[in-house]
Amino acid sequence: MCVIVSVYKLPDFDRKTRDEIMSKIYVQAHYNQDGVGIIGAKYDMPRIQTIRRLSLETINLREVFEKNDVINIHLRQATHGNVSAHNIHFWRADNWFFAHNGVVGRFAYGQNKDLVISDSQLFFREVIKKGYLKDTKLKVKKIKKLASDLSFWGRAVFFNKLTKQTMYFGDFYVYVIKGRAIVVSTAPIDFKIYHNVWGLRFIEDKPVFEREVDGVFCIDAQKQRYEYFMPFVKIGEGGTRYSDNEYSYEFKGKKYKQDYETGDWQEEMEFDNPLVPKNKC
Repeated sequence: MCVIVSVYKLPDFDRKTRDEIMSKIYVQAHYNQDGVGIIGAKYDMPRIQTIRRLSLETINLREVFEKNDVINIHLRQATHGNVSAHNIHFWRADNWFFAHNGVVGRFAYGQNKDLVISDSQLFFREVIKKGYLKDTKLKVKKIKKLASDLSFWGRAVFFNKLTKQTMYFGDFYVYVIKGRAIVVSTAPIDFKIYHNVWGLRFIEDKPVFEREVDGVFCIDAQKQRYEYFMPFVKIGEGGTRYSDNEYSYEFKGKKYKQDYETGDWQEEMEFDNPLVPKNKC
């Protein structure tokens, strides 16, 4: 499975934090060796650094961290579509870059199952063709429906070069490392440091905050803020899953909520989600 990692530098970011994050990226790259795509940006500069290579070994990752405040990395493990530079992620359309981990069933298992072009890239082409990308905005609900119609599975990342916003679709792990960096990843990352002394294993005291976020959310690098857009993730015909401890189901205009303990369904006349902010990215 491909891995997507985003790194956001905080004011106290230092070399030790950089080296620790880089070491975790190299571990992930060991299992995902079919292409590397990188998008880098500075908070206060318009330029965008783009790198697309078949191997991380050909990239000076330390230099990427030195030049940028925001780094998005996609490490590919080919499942559908051959191993080639053409299928390395973070494809671009105007101001937007796109990466995906997972499978788009309609392309991967349908009549186009013998792919030269990856199913992820074909999905991005559909998003472009339907006009769901604007200068600085995405048509989030339209993209979500398209994903459902095409049996999209996994997570997706859209990065805008003008706003330096990253839009995340799916469930991600979010870490804050000693208040020096924010890391968002599709895969769990162990940021603990272990030491062995005389055969005894010790864990270095390193405060790392961790949580999972599920749905559609945005991280704005310039304004340095997080915004939650949508808690629903499609799971089947007519139904959606709520990303907290409760499940909801929408059918023919009526909304139902499932009791977490008993499993009973009850019709819900009003359904307000306090997690969705009024002022979105």
